[in-house]
Amino acid sequence: MFIPAQTIITQVALFCICMCVRIWNELDRITRSILMDSTSGALLVWSVALELSGRLELGSRRLLRSWKNWNWSVADKKLLSKFRKSCRPICMRAGSYHVIQRTSVLKFLRGIVRGTFRALLTINGR
Repeated sequence: MFIPAQTIITQVALFCICMCVRIWNELDRITRSILMDSTSGALLVWSVALELSGRLELGSRRLLRSWKNWNWSVADKKLLSKFRKSCRPICMRAGSYHVIQRTSVLKFLRGIVRGTFRALLTINGR
């Protein structure tokens, strides 16, 4: 669900931003506010969702690492170490190739900015 949602939000945001920048004077006040409010709202909601998912993943990794520091007997430590290695951190993922981490928010916003500039350069080149 995360990959299609991020793709849709990215494309809609890029379209709205480019339209606002490109034809700002031709749009009436209501259309401007709808485009800008919906774009900023979608980007804010998606950024918060990515941030919360990243915090969940970070906390899960910290928890698994903290199991090393418990004062248990040697046999229990050995058993717990094997169990800890078999556990995967709790996180939002699509298989093993797309894991949402704390840097996902920055990468998403960087993609929005980069895509906006690329789209504007392409539009202005024609």
